[in-house]
Amino acid sequence: MMVVAPDEKIPIGVSSCLVGENVRYDGGHKKDRFITDILSSYFDFVPICPETELGLGIPRPTLRLEKINDTLHLIQPKNKNNITDKMQRYSNRKVTELICRKIYGYILKSRSPSCGMGGLNVYTNNDSSPDTNGIGIFAATIMNKWPLLPIEEEGRLSNLSLRENWVKRVFCYYNFEQSMFPKPSMGKLVAFHSRYKFSVLCHHEPSYRQMGRLVAEGKKSPIKEVTDEYKKLFMTALKREATRGQHINVLEHLLGFFKKEISTAAKRELIQSIEDYRQGYVPLIVPVTLIHHYSKVYKLEYVAQQAYLNPHPSQLALLSCI
Repeated sequence: MMVVAPDEKIPIGVSSCLVGENVRYDGGHKKDRFITDILSSYFDFVPICPETELGLGIPRPTLRLEKINDTLHLIQPKNKNNITDKMQRYSNRKVTELICRKIYGYILKSRSPSCGMGGLNVYTNNDSSPDTNGIGIFAATIMNKWPLLPIEEEGRLSNLSLRENWVKRVFCYYNFEQSMFPKPSMGKLVAFHSRYKFSVLCHHEPSYRQMGRLVAEGKKSPIKEVTDEYKKLFMTALKREATRGQHINVLEHLLGFFKKEISTAAKRELIQSIEDYRQGYVPLIVPVTLIHHYSKVYKLEYVAQQAYLNPHPSQLALLSCI
């Protein structure tokens, strides 16, 4: 079950160069076709380039991270210009603006000293071989101030499992916020949990159990505290990459709802599809599609409404990759 309407796009932040804007230090771009040609059908991009918004110009001297007295700095080595404080002030202001604006995901440019999520070169004053544990200043700020926001780099999205996970998290984050709008209630939270519990189970069973207890005992605490804790558990659990074994566990849970209603032949087909997935003969989309189909044939509404069976638009074919 998708909350997103077919003609509604989810706002997400994106590094401007990735959507073809000529904002790079050399006046060029790093347009990513998956982002512009595929994701653009579902996401409304909010392009951001911290370096140009900071007024560094196009083209401009290159930037790099340097460690000075055990502190990370953002430096233009050509002219020794230290823009660390300026970039940090901008980053704090911009992230606060984005939180108020409401975006539901972010794609950052890899290897950028402002936007890279990790693995960046960090130089020392003597220009010895750099460490490779740096994080871009803007990226670090948004990850620290907004830890639940689904964030990825365009390079990592070439990994199909990471791609599926990030897209799922964006839709889940958006759907949670929309489900609680304009005012959260226990009724809304119970309804959301009933649709998304198996989405959590395939990522982290302890969180699944903790969230179940939280919903069951929700009336004992203020609703804002309950929904805030639920969202934290929800998004943190989804960030864990689901394994084949965890997916099989969920598929077998769902199969249990067909005990009496389904024909022997249909049940045999479902069991075989799960076993084929277990052996790696077919992708996840095969047993998921069969369960979704038979839940409608046998009018099992509780199963049919599970977000696990339809976590993102089928046109993205992401369940065909895992």
